[in-house]
Amino acid sequence: GAKRTGAWVTEDSSAPIWLGEFGNNNPDDWFRNLIRFLDEKDLDWAYWALNGLKWNQDNLDWDDESYGLLLPDYNTSRQPELMELLQRIQQSNSP
Repeated sequence: GAKRTGAWVTEDSSAPIWLGEFGNNNPDDWFRNLIRFLDEKDLDWAYWALNGLKWNQDNLDWDDESYGLLLPDYNTSRQPELMELLQRIQQSNSP
């Protein structure tokens, strides 16, 4: 239940919650359940990462960022389904 998972903090507003830098390059069941939980509890969050490229210090060159929401052209969505799930929780449920 909520006590076991630590989600009890969302029940009585005893502490602010911020889920920072979660990412997934595959919208699997775990990710869908997380999105549903964030939506139901109206929790704040930040997704990692937006960028389509990441710096590779070993090669001193840019590599594809597989967790990025955008492709390397920084214009095209890498995974439209993932973007759609995130857009569902961008709006606040608060009055």
